[in-house]
Amino acid sequence: GLNHGPVINHFSMPIEDHKETKQHFACLADLFITEPEDDLNMRKRTKGPRTPGTFSWFLESDELKRWLRQAKAVSDIEQNVLWLHGNPGIGKSTMATMLAEELPKTDFFSNNSSILTFFFCDSDSENHRTATSLLRGFLYQIIQKHSCFMEQMIPRYEVQGKRLFTSFDGLW
Repeated sequence: GLNHGPVINHFSMPIEDHKETKQHFACLADLFITEPEDDLNMRKRTKGPRTPGTFSWFLESDELKRWLRQAKAVSDIEQNVLWLHGNPGIGKSTMATMLAEELPKTDFFSNNSSILTFFFCDSDSENHRTATSLLRGFLYQIIQKHSCFMEQMIPRYEVQGKRLFTSFDGLW
């Protein structure tokens, strides 16, 4: 399982618009595991507002700049994950909250070909502690923003239904 901690992902590729169908919405509903924006707002509410400037140094860090430059394509996904990990209480969630709030404001994510996803892992929550949940959370965010990615999932969904979303390997 996954311990406490956030994971942030991004990739870039050409995006085309596609029509959404009833099947698209059914598939998206079955894929749903958690609403990342709600998770982010819950974290902000329970931990209180972030002190202005907290972790802002990281936005200018070489590590973050390197990570942003690595987003070339879906095939490079291992390089596109920024996994904040460490012992409880060292600020991983606070840093991830800052990144989830601030990165969309940057030039890198202002175009339609870059997608930022985030997921808050929590070993105390069934929907936040497995690799399959994390992958479902990422896919849900990607498909919500760009429905064209659903077309790759629909043929398997037609056969497997919601069982498709219980297998990490099937989703991968």
